Amino acid sequence: MSENYLGKIKELEEIENLSEEIIDRIQTLIKYCSNDDSEVRFRAVEALGLINLPEVKNQVVRSLIDQDELVRVAALEILGDWKVFDALNNIIELLDDEDELVRSEAVIAIGNIGDKDKIHVLQQQLPKSKEEEKIRIYYALTKLGEYKYFKLFLEGLDHEFYRIRCAAANLILDLITSENSATIIDVLSKALVKEKTVAAKSSIENALHELTEKR
Repeated sequence: MSENYLGKIKELEEIENLSEEIIDRIQTLIKYCSNDDSEVRFRAVEALGLINLPEVKNQVVRSLIDQDELVRVAALEILGDWKVFDALNNIIELLDDEDELVRSEAVIAIGNIGDKDKIHVLQQQLPKSKEEEKIRIYYALTKLGEYKYFKLFLEGLDHEFYRIRCAAANLILDLITSENSATIIDVLSKALVKEKTVAAKSSIENALHELTEKR
């Protein structure tokens, strides 16, 4: 029996032990998603967002109906990032959530998942949506290929309310194409010159930095 063979066996045993530890930790995180403390549930869901496995996905979907709005927001962000198509109906239900943050994140998730059959669902939300939701809807509709909303989205960088300017700057990188990158850089640069608030200025600067780094 070679030393090389023994070394590989030892390495495999270490990996097996590590795998068992990881499984135990995932199960602990899933258990914490039902904890009485909303902060514990929120942190557990956020941690699960780093583990894209079927069992984890099922728990994140269950967290969409959590009593705490921040837990619901965290779950929506994860499902949007993972592009979980089979959670779309659950996400759409949250478009009428009592909390504006949840409604806004549900819109973003729908856009990121990318099902064009849901365009009409987002369009139906526009008449009853507040301004901070509308900028997300313009983002999601543009993301789904409805480019007539792109100009409305860009106008968010010039909105009178700084949080809408922040939202537009934070989302804009996900709308960049080879055709519109020059336009986006121009709009961001002009917005930066006019911006007076620290929060929106930081968001615009970060977007410009990332955009120029990618070119």
